[in-house]
Amino acid sequence: MEQEIWYKIRSTASFIACDQFDSRWDFKRFSENANQTAESVNLELDQFTRQLEVFVLICGGGGVITRTKDTTINICTIKEIRRGKKAKALTCRNLSMKRMDSNLFLTIFYGDGFILNSLCLMGNSINRIQLLQSVLEQMVKHTQGLSYKDKLEYWILRKYHSIKNDQENGVTLDEVKAFTMSIGYPITSVNLQKEFQERSQTGLINFDGFYHLVKSWLHDQQIFTDCFRPYSELMGLTFAGLETFFAEIQGEKSIQSWFHFIDSKNPSLRDDIVHMIVNADNLIPDDIAVDYLFSQQNSICKTDRIEQSMNRPLSHYWISSSHNTYLTGNQLTSESSVEAYVRCLQLGVRCLELDCWDGKDGSPIIYHGRTRTTKIPFKDVVEAIKEHAFLSSKYPVILSIENHCSVKQQKVMANMMEEIFGNMLYAETGKIGEVQSFTLSSPENLKEKILLKCKIPKAENSRDSTGKRDSYELFSNIHCGEMFIQNKYGQWQPYFFALNKIHLLYTQIPDKYESSQRHQRNQKKSHTPSISVEQLYANEKWYHGALDIKDGETRVVKFDVEGAFLVRDSTTRPGNCVICFQYNKSPVNCRIMTHTMENFRNVYYIGSKPDEKFCFGSIFSLVCYYQNNPLVLGGVELPKLTMPIPVPQYYEDQDWFYRSMDRKTAESVLSKIVMNGTFLVRYSHTLINLPMVISFRYHDIVKHCRIREVGTSLVVSSKTFPDIVRLVEYYRRHAFYKGIQLEKPVDKTLYQMALASYQEGSAVCECDDGYIYTANADELSLSVEAIRTFTAPADNPNLLTFYEGDIITNVFKEEEDLWLGDLGDQVQKYFYPSFVSVIEASELKQTKFEEGSVGLGPVEILQNGNKDYPYIIEIRESGIPFRVAVKSEKEARDWKKQINLCYQDLKAGVKEETPSNNNKASFRRLVPNILKSKPQSTRRRKISEEFAKLILFSTVSHAKPLRQRESVDVEGSDISSYSETVLTNLLGVVCAKCCEINSKQLCRVYPSLTRINSSNFSPLWMWNSGCQLVSLNFQFPDKSVQINLGKFRQNNNCGYVLKPDYMLSRNDFNPNDINLLDELGVQSISLNLTIISGRNFLKQGHRPASDPVVEIEVLGADFDMNLKRTCPHAAMDNGFCPYWKEKFTFTIRNPDLALLRFVVQDKDAFNDSCFIGQATYPIRCLRPGYRSVRLLSKYGDELISVLLVRLEIIDNNENR
Repeated sequence: MEQEIWYKIRSTASFIACDQFDSRWDFKRFSENANQTAESVNLELDQFTRQLEVFVLICGGGGVITRTKDTTINICTIKEIRRGKKAKALTCRNLSMKRMDSNLFLTIFYGDGFILNSLCLMGNSINRIQLLQSVLEQMVKHTQGLSYKDKLEYWILRKYHSIKNDQENGVTLDEVKAFTMSIGYPITSVNLQKEFQERSQTGLINFDGFYHLVKSWLHDQQIFTDCFRPYSELMGLTFAGLETFFAEIQGEKSIQSWFHFIDSKNPSLRDDIVHMIVNADNLIPDDIAVDYLFSQQNSICKTDRIEQSMNRPLSHYWISSSHNTYLTGNQLTSESSVEAYVRCLQLGVRCLELDCWDGKDGSPIIYHGRTRTTKIPFKDVVEAIKEHAFLSSKYPVILSIENHCSVKQQKVMANMMEEIFGNMLYAETGKIGEVQSFTLSSPENLKEKILLKCKIPKAENSRDSTGKRDSYELFSNIHCGEMFIQNKYGQWQPYFFALNKIHLLYTQIPDKYESSQRHQRNQKKSHTPSISVEQLYANEKWYHGALDIKDGETRVVKFDVEGAFLVRDSTTRPGNCVICFQYNKSPVNCRIMTHTMENFRNVYYIGSKPDEKFCFGSIFSLVCYYQNNPLVLGGVELPKLTMPIPVPQYYEDQDWFYRSMDRKTAESVLSKIVMNGTFLVRYSHTLINLPMVISFRYHDIVKHCRIREVGTSLVVSSKTFPDIVRLVEYYRRHAFYKGIQLEKPVDKTLYQMALASYQEGSAVCECDDGYIYTANADELSLSVEAIRTFTAPADNPNLLTFYEGDIITNVFKEEEDLWLGDLGDQVQKYFYPSFVSVIEASELKQTKFEEGSVGLGPVEILQNGNKDYPYIIEIRESGIPFRVAVKSEKEARDWKKQINLCYQDLKAGVKEETPSNNNKASFRRLVPNILKSKPQSTRRRKISEEFAKLILFSTVSHAKPLRQRESVDVEGSDISSYSETVLTNLLGVVCAKCCEINSKQLCRVYPSLTRINSSNFSPLWMWNSGCQLVSLNFQFPDKSVQINLGKFRQNNNCGYVLKPDYMLSRNDFNPNDINLLDELGVQSISLNLTIISGRNFLKQGHRPASDPVVEIEVLGADFDMNLKRTCPHAAMDNGFCPYWKEKFTFTIRNPDLALLRFVVQDKDAFNDSCFIGQATYPIRCLRPGYRSVRLLSKYGDELISVLLVRLEIIDNNENR
C-alpha cells in the first residue's frame, strides 16, 4: 500500500520538480520581530506526508553546524505563496535589506486561523527561490485536488510516520494502542492485540498492515447494509446495482461523480477505473462503496459554478461584507494588519472597510481612531487589495471608506488609488461635495472593478439632511487612555478605556511578549501522540496506578487468591511498573524492567537481564504471556498469574459522597449554598458507563462533572486517577473548573441545613468568618427582555415561545448562541439570544474583567492606599460603584471632567423619557433622544475635489423619516448605513418599508460599537429585510461569520447572491408575515434528515472527541427557526467513527431565506461544549439521498472530519 501511494506521488508533476530541489540549500528566515536577526534554515519537502519541514542551522564550537527541526507545515494548510517583500516580517526591516532585490524573497502563508502564520525566506539566488515557489505551488495544487479517498490515505500515512520509530520497520502494539487513544477509537486491549497479531507475528506491523487496520476501524458494515443492500446481488454490489442506487436514491441520472471519486484526475477512463476497483467476482468492494458516501464527490451541496443571473442591479443581491476589515482582534487594542484584507478577500468578501486618518509623514494611515489599535499605511492596503481583489471572485469590490483625513491627505489618497488601481477604479464624476445620480449597474457589467463608498457632507454642519446627528459622532471616542482594575487577588491590572457619549468601554491590554512566546510555542507543537503509562493501561482491571508497596501488598493479601495480581507504578523508579501477586499466601513484588534495544525500541521483561525469548513490546503483552505461562525467577518456577485484583471501592464512607442523590436534589442543595467550589459526589442515575458525577457550585450556577470510568481508573478531562478519593484530594489543591478548586464539601450537617432552607426560599452562605447566614438567592438570577416575537415550532417543545416585551427570568447562558430561561409555565427552555436584550447585569460577580462597557454616572475621585496607583475614579451607575485607578491626579481630573460632561448630555436625553421608563430605559429608547441633543461642534469636514470625484456611493440615513412613516427619496448613488441597534428598531416598526427601499438602493449594517470584543450580531433578520451589505467582524469566528460563509456558498462563493423576485417586486413584503407566503406563491417543504455516522472527529489541538453530539439547525425567517440535537452519549467514547442513525423532520415555510446548519461538538466532563466542526448550506442548494457533510473550521477551512446523512426533500404543496 505504501508503494502504491509512492507510485501515485511519483506520477505527479510536483515530484518531478521536487527531484531538482536540494534540501542542503540554505535560506535566511525572518521573523516579525524586527529586533531578531535572521536565521539560517534548511527546507525538506516530505512527499509521503505532504509536509514542508524547516530545520534551523546552529553553528556551535569548532565550527560544527547542528541541524534542528523547528517547524512542520502541512501542505494542505498553505493559503498563499507570495514573492517579494510585501510581508510584515520584511516591511519592518532596515534600509540595507530594503535595497536588496525583491525577487530573492518568498513568503509562505499557512494555517487555519483568520490571520495566517508566515514563513518569510530569502535565498542566495533567484533560481533557487523560483524553484522553491514552483515546487510548492505544484504540491499545493495537487493536494487541493485530491479526492477524499486520497486524502484519507495521506492522513493515515502521516499518522503512521508520526508514531513510528525511525529505526524500526514498523510500529509496535503499544504505539498502535497510543494511536487509538489519540484518535478516540474505543477498542479493548484484547481485541486490539488480536487484530494486531492477525497482521504481524514479529511484534511489528508495516504500513500496509497499519493502513488496513485503520480502514477496518473506519468501515461500518451496517452502513453498507442500510444503503446498498437493496441494490446488491447475493454476492455483493455490481455496477448495475450502483446505477440503480444513483437513480432511485440519489436522484442522479449518471454515476459520473463515482468515477471522479475513484480517479479525480482521469474520470473519463471508465474501463480502466472499473478494472481498478472491482474484485475477482466483478463486484465493488463494500469499503470502497462506503468510502464514496463520505467523499466530497457525494457532497450534500453542489455550488461549483455561477447559477444565478449576474445582470441585475447591485441592489438585487446580497453582498458579502466586512466591518473594520483591518483589525485582527478587539476594537480597542488589537493589531491592524494588511493581511486581514487579504484573508477577507480569500473568504469571498466583496465589501471592505478602510478607516483613514492623517499620517505623521504626510501619507494616510488606517486604524481604529482614538484607540490603541496599531496603524498600517494606506498605500500598503491599497496595493494588497489590488493584488488579491479578483483572485477568488471576478465580481466588483466595494471599498467603504471612513474619511477622517485632512484635505491635503485626501488628495494623497486619491492619487494613490488612481495610480495603483488604474483601470480597476470605477467612478462617475459629479459636482464637488455630492455624487451624481445614476442607475445601479450589475455585477456582470462591473466585473473586476473597484467601487468607492464614502460619506460626503451635504450641509454646513455635521448633521445630514434629515437633521439627525451622525451616529459616528455619537459613538466616536471622546477620551481614551490606560487605567487599572483590581483583580480578585488585589493586583491592579492595566486596561485600555475609551469614552463615548453613551458608555465607557474597556478591554484588557494584552501582554505582547507573552502572546509572542505563546505563538512561537504553538508553532513548534508536535501532534505526535504522547500517551503516559497511566493512560495506556487505565482500562485494564489489573492496573492500580500510583500505589505504594505497602498498600499494594495489603490489597493482594486481602483479596487472598493464589496467583491473583495487580500492576502498580514503581515508587522508586518513576515510569516503571511493578507486578504484585500472591504466592504461598504471601505477596511477591516483581519489577517490570525496561531495556532499549539497538534500534531504539523499548522492551519489557522480568528478571536480572533481558532475554530475547521473554522480552515484550508492551506491559500488556507481558501480562498476557504470564497469564498463560509460568513465571521463572532465579531458577524457581512460579505459578501463572490468575485473577486480576480490582481497585477497592472505599469512597462511600466519605462525608461528601451521596449514594442515592439524584441530579435534581443535588441542584436544590447546592443552589442554597452560595459559595464557590462547594461540591458533592453522587452516582449517576442515567449513564451506565459514567458511574459517578461531581456536582458543584460555580458562582450562581450549579455544574455537573461527568467522571468517565476507563477500566479501573477514573478520568476527568485528560487526567487519570486510580479512585475517586484521590481525584477529589487532587482537585481540592488544584484548579478544577475555570480557576476554582473543590473548596467546601457538602457534609451531612450542611446538607440538612440546605434542605431546611429550601422551603424558606433562602440560601445558606459560608462566610469568611465561618458563620452561617441566609441570603436572598433570587438576587443571583439574570433576566432578559424580548425585543422580537418568537414562536417555537410544534415539533420542538424544547424551545421557548415569547412575545416582544416579555421578561424571561432565571436565564443561564448554556451556550454562546443558545440560552435557557423561564417564562410563565415554560421552565428552563432554550431560546436564541439574538431575540432578547439583557436588562439585569447580576452576572457581574462571575465576569472576568477582560472587556466590557460601563454606563455613565456621577464621578468622584478617591484616595487609594497603593502608592503606585494613588487615585481612584469611582463611577456610580444606578447606585452601583465601578472603580478604576490611575497614576496621577491630572489623569484623574481629566477623566472626571470628560465623564461628567458626557453624563450631563446623557441626562438631558433621559429627561424626555416618561417617568414610568426612567428607571429601566433601555438603550434603544435612549438613542433617539440623545441624537436630538445639540452637538458641541458644528465644524464641517471638508472634502477634496480629487477624492470626491472617485466616490461612487454616498452614505445617507433614512432613520428619521422612516421612524415617522414619511416618504423617502431613493437614489441609486446613496447607500443607507445603520448600526445594528438603529436598524433593529426600525425593522420592528417599518419592516416592509425598509424592504422596499432596499430593493432600489444599497443598505449597509454594521455591529454596535459596544461589541468591543469584535463579536457579531445575527445577520439573518437584516438579510431577510433585504439589506445587502451586512458587515461582520470576520476576525471573530462566531456563529454569525459561519452563517455568512454558508449563505455565500451559492454562486460558487463569488460574494453575490440574488434575492428572491418577490423581495424586489412587492412593496408590502414582510419576511415575518407567514400569511403572505401563499399569496407570493412560496411553496413550503419538509426535510426528513437522518444523521447516520461520522469520521475523524478531532477537537482543537488534534485531541480526540469522547462524546460527539450533532446539532441540526434551520435558520431563516422567525417562523422557520428550529434546532434539534442527537441524543447525548449515543456515541460515547467514539470520536473516530461514531454511529447514530437518528431521524429528524423540519418543516420550512420559506425555503428561499432558509439555511441548514450542522455543528458537531464534543461534550466534556463538565458538559461544556467543545467545538469540532460546522457546515452551513442554503436550503435551495441541498441534494437528496445519502450525502456527506464536510465539516469546516470556525474560519471556514475544510477539515478531514465528515458526517454521513440521508436527506429527503418533500414539496408539501404536491401533497395537498
